[in-house]
Amino acid sequence: MVIERRLLLSASEDLSLYKIQYLLYNRTMKKVMGKIWDEFIYGGHLTALGAPAIALTVANLNRSEISWSFLIVLYLLVEIIYLIDHLKDNQSDKSTNLERSSFIRSKSWLWPISYFVIFIFLSLSYGNLNFILVLLIYLIFGATYPLYTKSLSKKITGFKNYIVIALWSTIPVLYYTFYSIPLNNLLFYFVFFMIIREFVNTSYCDIKDIKSDQLRGLKTLPVKLGKTKTLNILSVVNLTAIVPIIYGIYQGTFPRNSVVLIGAIVYCFIYINIAKSADVKQRSFLFSLTPDIEPIIYFALVTLGSYNGF
Repeated sequence: MVIERRLLLSASEDLSLYKIQYLLYNRTMKKVMGKIWDEFIYGGHLTALGAPAIALTVANLNRSEISWSFLIVLYLLVEIIYLIDHLKDNQSDKSTNLERSSFIRSKSWLWPISYFVIFIFLSLSYGNLNFILVLLIYLIFGATYPLYTKSLSKKITGFKNYIVIALWSTIPVLYYTFYSIPLNNLLFYFVFFMIIREFVNTSYCDIKDIKSDQLRGLKTLPVKLGKTKTLNILSVVNLTAIVPIIYGIYQGTFPRNSVVLIGAIVYCFIYINIAKSADVKQRSFLFSLTPDIEPIIYFALVTLGSYNGF
């Protein structure tokens, strides 16, 4: 009996030790995964992935190949611009995006500088002269907005939207320049599609910043019209993105598989309607992450369309 009790006691102690080790491991893994998630979302990496996703979409529509070096350059380009913007506006972000503001506080200006060094190395190693010149203009244009020209948003309604639209809608042009592809109607129609999409996305993202933008005197569409009217307008504008797709297919400029891009319009329609009844403070992620995912959806839809033989 004594031996049996000792064995039971030993087994119980081993089990308790195992539980403690499991709990510690589980807590550590949650902490690590939480940090990875924060870096991915608040560090701007999800947003930056949109640039290579757009390039991959254009390459798919052109039935052409694309290199990893070019995709990494695009990713770093957007990451640098957005990280500069977040570092510069960290104080004002406290009122609208406390999670991101808290995370960015742990960052220093060494991060965008490090990314810039890698960016320059890859650009000089793999890009042609025309591409490098266009890329530098793009980077300077994007980086000067948060540093110097953002104050124009106090004078010109929607100025921030114009900058973001210009940056994202010209990513396909970078693809054409890198591979020295002659400009064609496919590029024109896709850029037109991107202009509409980015107008909707940037205006939608501005909804979460209505109060802080009002305090800073920034003239955005949501500040001027309010949440409800802005969402109603965006619902209509969102539908117009179908025009370049259908017309491009009709003209024979877009391949048939590009019809699946209509799925992105449906996706946008869904999150706009969800946002109409959502509280901005409680659902701030809805106004931040859903538009960031959209370029990845373009690529996924077009790839799926190609795979299914469109």
